[in-house]
Amino acid sequence: DYRQKRDVYTVSFYSSLVAFGKASYRIEPYGKPSRYLGKLESSFNHAENSFMRLEINDNGTLNILCKKTGIKYLNLHYFIDDCEIGDGWFHVSPVSNRQISSKGFPTSIVKIADGINCCIFEVTKFMKVPSGVNTDRSIERTDDFTLLEIISEIKLSSSSDFVEIKTKVKNTACNHRLRLVAMSGIDGNDYFADQPFAYSKRKAGL
Repeated sequence: DYRQKRDVYTVSFYSSLVAFGKASYRIEPYGKPSRYLGKLESSFNHAENSFMRLEINDNGTLNILCKKTGIKYLNLHYFIDDCEIGDGWFHVSPVSNRQISSKGFPTSIVKIADGINCCIFEVTKFMKVPSGVNTDRSIERTDDFTLLEIISEIKLSSSSDFVEIKTKVKNTACNHRLRLVAMSGIDGNDYFADQPFAYSKRKAGL
């Protein structure tokens, strides 16, 4: 078994890339101390650039302002958990289906990076949900609970007109469905659903 210790870093920097082209960069050690005093405009729970303003609420939801259109998207990024007794193709829920929102559960908000190129927050939610399904009498969620840990890394870069979010779930429950909610408030009759190799256009409200 061959192992070697390494220091792993994530580096953020400006670059010019040619479309469908290739660029190579080399990182070399610098003998003198280096300090960058510039930062994105930010605080413990907000960051903004020329295109977007990001705010993180106390319950872990997000408010995003698009400066180009003036549209503000409120209370994005919360989770709904309910029962799942379907299969790999169809969702099926029992009649007695307790739905649980993440809004009322404890939230941790940590700024983990604050540099000249990007600002990154880590939002952690702890959701108490039923551990499984009880089928003794009728199909319903169990009365014993377990804790889900949901960790989202939320990043705003200085030159980006969008917010990047990476979410990891430490799942300890069975037979349940966890959904991310991001209500845009935009009226429309159709929506697009992601599926392998394509986007399907579907009627809203189904």
